[in-house]
Amino acid sequence: MNRNVHERREPAFRTSLQADTKLLVDILEVAVPGRCAAYLSTPITTGLRFVNWYLKIGRDLKPESATYRRRHREQVILPNLDEARNLVRELRTKGWFVLDPTSFEPVGWSQNQYRVFWGDVIERYAARLVMMDGWEYSAGCSFEFLVAVRQGIHAYSADGRLISTAEGQHSIEAAVAFMAERDVPADFNGAVAELLSSTTGVRAKG
Repeated sequence: MNRNVHERREPAFRTSLQADTKLLVDILEVAVPGRCAAYLSTPITTGLRFVNWYLKIGRDLKPESATYRRRHREQVILPNLDEARNLVRELRTKGWFVLDPTSFEPVGWSQNQYRVFWGDVIERYAARLVMMDGWEYSAGCSFEFLVAVRQGIHAYSADGRLISTAEGQHSIEAAVAFMAERDVPADFNGAVAELLSSTTGVRAKG
C-alpha cells in the first residue's frame, strides 16, 4: 500500500497542514536515502507514565489550567523525553541510523498534525520501528504502530524483540480497556485499535 494513512478518508487523522508537512518530509530526503532508518516510537505527552500520573494527580486538575500544563510537562513529558533520548544515544553509539521524534517540536501544531507528520516520515523512511516500553498506552505510538502494520514495517521492543502484529494489536486493545475502566482519556487510542482490527481482520476478544 503506497497511499498515506490520512489519505484513506479517516477524518480523525487528517491535517490542515498537509502541504507544510509534505515539504518537511521531502526535505528529510537530503539526509535519509529511502527506507533505511530506525524510527523511535516513544510516548511524549501520553503513554503509561501519563496514565499513572493522571490517576494520581491529573484527574484532579483542570486540563486547561496552568497547573495541569506545568505538572504534566514536569512529570510526564520531560521524563518521557529523557528516557527516549537516552535510548537514541545508545542506539546511535552502536551505529544505528535513528530518526528521533523528540528532537522536533513544531510550534503551533496540534497533536493530530504532529502524528500525521511522523506517520508520513515512517511510511517513507523507516526500515523498522523501535517501540519504547509502555508504547501501547500512547496515542502517538499506537498510531505509528498502525502505520507500520499497513506498510509492512516490522516493530521491535527497546531490547530488540520482534513485536508481531497480533501481539501489538492485543497490547493496544488491553491498554484501551485498562484506561477505559479507570476513566483515563483514550478515545484516540480506541479509534486506532478499531482501525488496526479492520486492517488485520482480527477482532478483540471478549
